Amino acid sequence: MRLIINLMLVCMISATANAEVVKSSADGFIVRQKVTIRRDQTHVFKTMTHKVGTWWNPDHSFSGDAGNMRIDRDCFCERWGDNLVRHLNTTIWRENDKVVLQGGLGPLKELGLSGTMIWSLTSTDDGGTSLSWNYHVYGYSETDLPGLATAVDGVLKEQLERLVDVLK
Repeated sequence: MRLIINLMLVCMISATANAEVVKSSADGFIVRQKVTIRRDQTHVFKTMTHKVGTWWNPDHSFSGDAGNMRIDRDCFCERWGDNLVRHLNTTIWRENDKVVLQGGLGPLKELGLSGTMIWSLTSTDDGGTSLSWNYHVYGYSETDLPGLATAVDGVLKEQLERLVDVLK
């Protein structure tokens, strides 16, 4: 029974989620995630920012515990013990509307890459929320950026699906 419910949830997410590598070259790439959620903007925003530990996959953290992560007006940071990882810096914070973050997620930092991530929320006609994540990554690196674009797109798609799951 649990398997059937999980398969139904995946189908519901797939029906409304859209993830793509918009553009990629040797100098950078752009990935975009879009989803429509049947929850109001305020609820989506609060869950996305103030409860990141409930939906971010701990496998994509430095500490192994997503509960150590926070997103606020300063940064998308991870703190545990005397350790700190500043994943992204917050440059724009418009409550329930938009967050713009700058920096390199995870291993992008150590590859000499940076980026701008834009999270935009808009109301739908039925009272739900259209959520868009765009991540523009740029820099000079010995890494194959077009190949990396697919991996980053996959990781962000997974995080968005986990967020949608928590919001159901």
